[in-house]
Amino acid sequence: MTINNTPSPESAPPLTSANGAAGGPDPQAVEQSAQGHQPHVPTLQEFQDLANAYMVPMSEQTLESLAQNAQPEALEQFAQYVKTSAAGLYPTLAKQIMAGIPTDLLVDPYRQVAQQVLGSDIEPDFIGDPKSAAALSGGFDPSTGRPAPMSLSQWKQHIKETPEFGWQNSPEAQARAQQIIQAINSGFSQGPQAGGEE
Repeated sequence: MTINNTPSPESAPPLTSANGAAGGPDPQAVEQSAQGHQPHVPTLQEFQDLANAYMVPMSEQTLESLAQNAQPEALEQFAQYVKTSAAGLYPTLAKQIMAGIPTDLLVDPYRQVAQQVLGSDIEPDFIGDPKSAAALSGGFDPSTGRPAPMSLSQWKQHIKETPEFGWQNSPEAQARAQQIIQAINSGFSQGPQAGGEE
Protein backbone atom coordinates (compact mmCIF):
# COMPACT_ATOMS: atom_id res chain seq x y z
CA MET A 1 0.00 0.00 0.00
CA THR A 2 1.30 3.42 -0.96
CA ILE A 3 1.03 6.17 1.62
CA ASN A 4 0.51 9.61 0.20
CA ASN A 5 2.54 12.09 2.30
CA THR A 6 1.46 15.07 0.24
CA PRO A 7 -0.28 17.55 2.60
CA SER A 8 -3.83 18.37 1.84
CA PRO A 9 -4.70 21.90 0.73
CA GLU A 10 -6.27 22.50 4.13
CA SER A 11 -3.07 21.63 6.07
CA ALA A 12 -0.52 23.30 3.77
CA PRO A 13 0.63 26.77 4.92
CA PRO A 14 -0.40 29.60 2.59
CA LEU A 15 2.28 31.13 0.41
CA THR A 16 3.01 34.71 1.28
CA SER A 17 5.08 37.41 -0.34
CA ALA A 18 7.83 39.32 1.45
CA ASN A 19 5.38 41.93 2.67
CA GLY A 20 3.06 39.32 4.13
CA ALA A 21 0.41 39.41 1.38
CA ALA A 22 -0.96 36.14 0.09
CA GLY A 23 0.52 34.99 -3.19
CA GLY A 24 3.81 33.67 -4.54
CA PRO A 25 7.06 34.18 -2.60
CA ASP A 26 9.13 37.24 -3.42
CA PRO A 27 11.97 36.07 -5.73
CA GLN A 28 14.51 38.46 -4.21
CA ALA A 29 13.67 37.33 -0.69
CA VAL A 30 14.02 33.68 -1.73
CA GLU A 31 17.42 34.34 -3.30
CA GLN A 32 18.68 36.25 -0.26
CA SER A 33 17.38 33.55 2.06
CA ALA A 34 19.22 30.94 0.02
CA GLN A 35 22.39 32.99 0.40
CA GLY A 36 21.94 32.95 4.16
CA HIS A 37 21.18 36.63 4.85
CA GLN A 38 18.40 39.15 4.75
CA PRO A 39 18.65 42.75 3.50
CA HIS A 40 19.50 45.27 6.19
CA VAL A 41 16.59 47.50 7.15
CA PRO A 42 17.75 50.87 8.51
CA THR A 43 17.08 51.60 12.17
CA LEU A 44 15.85 54.79 13.83
CA GLN A 45 19.35 55.33 15.26
CA GLU A 46 20.89 55.27 11.79
CA PHE A 47 18.48 57.94 10.55
CA GLN A 48 19.20 60.04 13.65
CA ASP A 49 22.96 59.67 13.21
CA LEU A 50 22.81 60.87 9.61
CA ALA A 51 20.66 63.90 10.44
CA ASN A 52 22.99 64.81 13.30
CA ALA A 53 26.14 64.30 11.26
CA TYR A 54 24.94 66.74 8.60
CA MET A 55 23.35 69.04 11.21
CA VAL A 56 19.92 68.98 9.58
CA PRO A 57 17.18 69.64 12.18
CA MET A 58 14.47 66.97 12.04
CA SER A 59 11.69 66.11 14.45
CA GLU A 60 11.71 62.83 16.32
CA GLN A 61 8.29 62.06 14.86
CA THR A 62 9.57 62.39 11.30
CA LEU A 63 12.56 60.17 11.97
CA GLU A 64 10.41 57.54 13.66
CA SER A 65 8.05 57.54 10.69
CA LEU A 66 10.98 57.02 8.31
CA ALA A 67 12.28 54.12 10.37
CA GLN A 68 8.89 52.42 10.67
CA ASN A 69 8.36 52.37 6.91
CA ALA A 70 11.99 51.91 5.87
CA GLN A 71 13.05 49.66 3.02
CA PRO A 72 16.67 48.48 2.62
CA GLU A 73 17.49 51.29 0.17
CA ALA A 74 15.94 54.01 2.36
CA LEU A 75 19.12 54.95 4.21
CA GLU A 76 21.00 55.72 1.01
CA GLN A 77 18.11 57.86 -0.19
CA PHE A 78 17.94 59.64 3.16
CA ALA A 79 21.69 60.32 3.05
CA GLN A 80 21.26 62.10 -0.27
CA TYR A 81 18.36 64.07 1.16
CA VAL A 82 20.27 65.31 4.21
CA LYS A 83 23.29 66.23 2.08
CA THR A 84 21.12 68.36 -0.19
CA SER A 85 19.37 69.93 2.80
CA ALA A 86 22.68 70.65 4.56
CA ALA A 87 24.12 72.21 1.42
CA GLY A 88 21.20 74.66 1.45
CA LEU A 89 21.54 75.38 5.17
CA TYR A 90 25.32 75.89 4.97
CA PRO A 91 25.94 77.22 1.45
CA THR A 92 29.58 78.14 2.02
CA LEU A 93 30.24 74.47 2.85
CA ALA A 94 28.04 73.04 0.09
CA LYS A 95 30.87 71.70 -2.05
CA GLN A 96 32.41 69.68 0.76
CA ILE A 97 29.02 68.50 2.01
CA MET A 98 27.95 67.18 -1.39
CA ALA A 99 31.31 65.40 -1.59
CA GLY A 100 30.23 63.45 1.49
CA ILE A 101 32.01 65.30 4.30
CA PRO A 102 29.56 65.63 7.21
CA THR A 103 28.71 69.17 8.30
CA ASP A 104 29.50 68.34 11.92
CA LEU A 105 33.07 67.49 10.92
CA LEU A 106 33.45 70.70 8.93
CA VAL A 107 32.29 73.00 11.75
CA ASP A 108 34.05 71.18 14.57
CA PRO A 109 37.18 73.41 14.45
CA TYR A 110 34.94 76.45 15.01
CA ARG A 111 33.22 74.66 17.89
CA GLN A 112 36.58 73.81 19.46
CA VAL A 113 37.80 77.42 19.23
CA ALA A 114 34.57 78.70 20.80
CA GLN A 115 34.93 76.25 23.67
CA GLN A 116 38.56 77.21 24.20
CA VAL A 117 37.61 80.88 24.42
CA LEU A 118 34.25 80.67 26.21
CA GLY A 119 34.34 77.37 28.07
CA SER A 120 33.69 73.71 27.35
CA ASP A 121 29.92 73.98 27.94
CA ILE A 122 29.43 76.28 24.94
CA GLU A 123 27.67 74.83 21.88
CA PRO A 124 27.45 77.40 19.05
CA ASP A 125 24.22 77.41 17.05
CA PHE A 126 25.44 77.77 13.47
CA ILE A 127 21.89 77.93 12.05
CA GLY A 128 19.67 80.00 14.33
CA ASP A 129 22.18 82.32 15.99
CA PRO A 130 23.50 85.06 13.66
CA LYS A 131 26.59 85.74 15.76
CA SER A 132 27.59 82.06 15.54
CA ALA A 133 26.48 81.65 11.92
CA ALA A 134 29.00 84.38 11.06
CA ALA A 135 31.72 81.73 11.46
CA LEU A 136 30.51 80.14 8.22
CA SER A 137 29.70 83.26 6.22
CA GLY A 138 31.59 86.15 7.76
CA GLY A 139 34.69 85.68 5.64
CA PHE A 140 35.30 86.69 2.04
CA ASP A 141 36.52 84.67 -0.93
CA PRO A 142 38.41 87.06 -3.25
CA SER A 143 38.36 84.55 -6.09
CA THR A 144 34.55 84.51 -6.24
CA GLY A 145 33.64 87.72 -4.45
CA ARG A 146 31.26 85.74 -2.26
CA PRO A 147 30.96 85.15 1.48
CA ALA A 148 33.16 82.38 2.86
CA PRO A 149 33.85 80.79 6.23
CA MET A 150 35.98 82.85 8.58
CA SER A 151 39.51 81.76 9.31
CA LEU A 152 39.86 80.35 12.81
CA SER A 153 41.81 83.43 13.91
CA GLN A 154 39.02 85.68 12.58
CA TRP A 155 36.45 83.56 14.36
CA LYS A 156 38.35 83.80 17.66
CA GLN A 157 38.59 87.57 17.35
CA HIS A 158 34.90 87.77 16.43
CA ILE A 159 33.99 85.91 19.62
CA LYS A 160 36.00 88.27 21.78
CA GLU A 161 34.72 91.42 20.08
CA THR A 162 31.02 90.46 20.11
CA PRO A 163 29.62 91.31 23.57
CA GLU A 164 26.67 88.93 23.17
CA PHE A 165 29.05 85.97 23.38
CA GLY A 166 29.92 87.11 26.90
CA TRP A 167 33.68 86.66 26.57
CA GLN A 168 34.13 89.55 28.99
CA ASN A 169 32.70 87.24 31.67
CA SER A 170 34.88 84.28 30.79
CA PRO A 171 37.74 83.06 33.03
CA GLU A 172 40.28 84.23 30.45
CA ALA A 173 38.85 87.76 30.32
CA GLN A 174 38.59 87.93 34.10
CA ALA A 175 42.19 86.81 34.47
CA ARG A 176 43.37 89.46 32.03
CA ALA A 177 41.38 92.16 33.80
CA GLN A 178 42.90 91.08 37.11
CA GLN A 179 46.39 91.30 35.65
CA ILE A 180 45.72 94.84 34.42
CA ILE A 181 44.35 95.88 37.84
CA GLN A 182 47.36 94.39 39.61
CA ALA A 183 49.73 96.18 37.23
CA ILE A 184 47.97 99.50 37.83
CA ASN A 185 47.96 99.02 41.62
CA SER A 186 51.61 98.05 41.54
CA GLY A 187 52.45 101.27 39.72
CA PHE A 188 50.58 103.39 42.27
CA SER A 189 52.12 101.62 45.25
CA GLN A 190 55.61 102.37 44.06
CA GLY A 191 54.81 106.08 43.80
CA PRO A 192 56.70 108.61 41.71
CA GLN A 193 60.42 108.22 41.46
CA ALA A 194 62.23 110.70 43.69
CA GLY A 195 64.35 113.22 41.77
CA GLY A 196 68.06 113.49 42.46
CA GLU A 197 69.25 116.01 45.03
CA GLU A 198 71.29 118.99 43.82
